[in-house]
Amino acid sequence: FMEEGRLHNAGECFARAVELAPRLPEARFQLANYLLQTGDPDDAATELREAQRLEPDNPDVSLLLGEVYLQLGKQAMAISTMKEMLRHHPYH
Repeated sequence: FMEEGRLHNAGECFARAVELAPRLPEARFQLANYLLQTGDPDDAATELREAQRLEPDNPDVSLLLGEVYLQLGKQAMAISTMKEMLRHHPYH
């Protein structure tokens, strides 16, 4: 969806996936990506924190969350999140 420029459809699908499978971290990660691309970093951070809680060892979630924190001006949280990710995944 997102590659073809149909962001609205993608957003609806990702939101529905989270609704149907709220414990699926990948659904929350994809919804967060959509929210970030459509200018909603606050809600993206919420979804990423939940994805991180569900799958704490996923470096992609932590990396994107760190980037979102930077966008939100939360530099200390961004640095902490990135350092923690690199501590567990030094080659990521």
